[in-house]
Amino acid sequence: MAKIRDTRGRHGTGSGYARLVGNAELGQLLSRTHGTVIRNGNELEHLLAERCAFRRVGLQQRVDGLANGLLDGDAGTAIEVYFGERVRIPGQPRATTCDIVIIDAQANAALVIELKDGDTFDTKKSEGELRSMTLLAAWLARRLGFETSLRFCSFNQTDEEAIMVGAKGRFNAEQVMTGQALCSLIGIDYAEVQRTRERDAQDNLEYFVSEVRRIVGL
Repeated sequence: MAKIRDTRGRHGTGSGYARLVGNAELGQLLSRTHGTVIRNGNELEHLLAERCAFRRVGLQQRVDGLANGLLDGDAGTAIEVYFGERVRIPGQPRATTCDIVIIDAQANAALVIELKDGDTFDTKKSEGELRSMTLLAAWLARRLGFETSLRFCSFNQTDEEAIMVGAKGRFNAEQVMTGQALCSLIGIDYAEVQRTRERDAQDNLEYFVSEVRRIVGL
């Protein structure tokens, strides 16, 4: 989990956080706290990537190689997991990025996964993410001829119904995934990841409380 002590926040009395509490230094701490919450999504992706034994890099090159019949190195049966890679899809003005892409060349299957730390999202954002995932999944299916599907993973939610509600109904029951299910799929110990994040949360709590006491003179 991201740490408050490593996050920079807004300085000065012009910050809305400073105006909220009437104290520039305390406002800066609140700004750092908010920034840390935002960073948690990227931190989670990195945490999983460094623990995944099936991680690969070079998704664009891999897809091109598979599409052109260059199957060297496919003798094994393990899945390939790509984290946060950008690909160029013909006809699109910008590169498309997805949090996780899983390719199983033996099963002629691919999976596009959007990874979230939280479980409640605004409608506009979830619609945009669904469009991006659908675009990438369609490109993979066309390019590889693989059966390709989508998953929207809310890592800390254990109830798939709650994930659908949080995503404002943009994903159906077959398209949502819990963090535990994701970890099981890509060979990661979910409990160990959670223990690591809990230790970081304890550090955040202790740091936040100590900084508040220092700032207000308690």
